[in-house]
Amino acid sequence: MPRCLELCCGENSSWSKAAKELGYETTTVDWNEKVCPDICCDVRDLEVPEGFYDVICGSPDCREFRAWKTGDVDSVLKACVRLCKKAKCLGVLE
Repeated sequence: MPRCLELCCGENSSWSKAAKELGYETTTVDWNEKVCPDICCDVRDLEVPEGFYDVICGSPDCREFRAWKTGDVDSVLKACVRLCKKAKCLGVLE
């Protein structure tokens, strides 16, 4: 079964829902435990095994991020790109 990792999933996990409908096993990541992600952590601290995920996607809400963190939105986006490159996944959805 192909695997999908959704970064910054938020409450809706929209990419995961679509991936599940296409037959992907999905893993969600978010810093906010209230949205019940599979992995609760800051994406800047996340490490993923090379080749484990077929697709990595994410939709960080930069407005919300600015409200709760230091406003360092670029570092979150860079972390998402770093994870995608390191994982050497087949596709990246933005």
